[in-house]
Amino acid sequence: MDLWKDQGEQELSPNVSNNPNKLPKATGGEKALYIIFWIMSAFLLCIPMIVYYFRTKNYIINEKNEINEASSSIQVSQDKRFGTLTQLVEQVKSHYKFEQSVLDQITKNRNVAAQASDINEKQQALDGLQQLINVQFERYPELKSGNHVMELMSQSTYLESEIAAARRTYNNRASNYNAAIFNFPVVCVAEKVNAMPMPIFAASKERRQDVDMSSLSNW
Repeated sequence: MDLWKDQGEQELSPNVSNNPNKLPKATGGEKALYIIFWIMSAFLLCIPMIVYYFRTKNYIINEKNEINEASSSIQVSQDKRFGTLTQLVEQVKSHYKFEQSVLDQITKNRNVAAQASDINEKQQALDGLQQLINVQFERYPELKSGNHVMELMSQSTYLESEIAAARRTYNNRASNYNAAIFNFPVVCVAEKVNAMPMPIFAASKERRQDVDMSSLSNW
């Protein structure tokens, strides 16, 4: 049985439009809704990125402020210690005449400490000044009888420990900050805001040993 022959032509030709020139066309309202949909989608995707950018930017700014504050604490303590050591020098000079070489070294360290803007440089000058003073105390142990001198030495020791504590705080904050700004995705924001790594306070090879105060502890 031939099914194709048994069926009429009308059954083989459904009543549909096969005109290739008639294409689907969205209405004006549908086009508007389509555009709004994509705009809203893009906006919703951008919101988390915008929030993250400004949050990270604020984090970088706040961390830099904290680091600068820690640096200021070091400088304040250094200035106090410089004043104390200067008074100590005057006290020792009032009792004993310095050798010219020692006096030259003291003058050099005092000038550097007074003019230095770099924390490391100033700390090195202060430690050198402290060592020179300690040498004079070792040469003239009778200076221990001066109450004012001992008070100044005690104050200098306290300020030295205060500087060390402030230095540790600074290094901790600076290290965390430096690590953060080089990690993805923070590094992308850091580049946009021109964030620079902060220097770490590190003692030079000559200064890795603490100032020797043992000669004073036995008084």
